[in-house]
Amino acid sequence: TKSLVIAIPFSNRTSRNANAIGYFTNALPVHFDLNGKDGDKLIEYVRDRVLETLQFSEIPFSLLVRKLEPRRTKLVNPIYQRMFS
Repeated sequence: TKSLVIAIPFSNRTSRNANAIGYFTNALPVHFDLNGKDGDKLIEYVRDRVLETLQFSEIPFSLLVRKLEPRRTKLVNPIYQRMFS
């Protein structure tokens, strides 16, 4: 199977911290199952997956790692393979 998890940096500015000064960014992992998808169908699928995943954008990445308890190594990130900026 062709599966990929890509992280997208996402700003976590909410009404709670709107007046705070600092860099509020969370790594938002998006899982893609690429089997049988190409061309326009792939582009539409990627768009839909990103939009679906945005509903979870307020979950801190550190909490996600704690709850999933992935196997950890110093060589790779425990959740995603790549991060776009």
